[in-house]
Amino acid sequence: YQKSAAQTETAMTQIQSLTAAVLLELRAARREGDLHHILTTYAKACGFGWYQLAPGPHNPMLDPTSLLNFGNFDPTWRRQYATEPSCRTDPARNQAIQRAGSVQWQRAFASARSPEQRDFVQACRQQGFRDGITTPVHGPQGCVAIMMFAAPRPLRLDPDDEEALSHIAMAFYQRVRRLTAAALFQ
Repeated sequence: YQKSAAQTETAMTQIQSLTAAVLLELRAARREGDLHHILTTYAKACGFGWYQLAPGPHNPMLDPTSLLNFGNFDPTWRRQYATEPSCRTDPARNQAIQRAGSVQWQRAFASARSPEQRDFVQACRQQGFRDGITTPVHGPQGCVAIMMFAAPRPLRLDPDDEEALSHIAMAFYQRVRRLTAAALFQ
């Protein structure tokens, strides 16, 4: 069974319809400021208020914490992700590094068991984060980066939305790595 182009177009969500154009914009980006503008615009158009890139436990970069410069989470939150022990309180991150796909925060936060994890969930709510999605970026040795999108309201994402966000996460991380490497050799 094949759908017509018109049927496929109407079935696409906002996230899915924006993703292809944003992937092209990311490929064309030549400066860090361009990346911030592209992702801020994309995140807001998709219903998220915030986005943040963070290092995964197996990131091969010389300074993995430099990934925390890419996002608009509060500086307090970015510091939370600067060291492996301190970011382990995030239940969505903990689940994401163990899987290939994205983790929606509502489900992950509902599974928070330790006092530290429950405190993390409460702090998210105080920050204005009501829901979100964490997408792992995997490399040859495991999870190399985490892409987080946070929303001020509960989300309804379908599997195709999650796939689109995974494409954005991978492309964004790759572009960040290229721009970071290029800056080292100027």
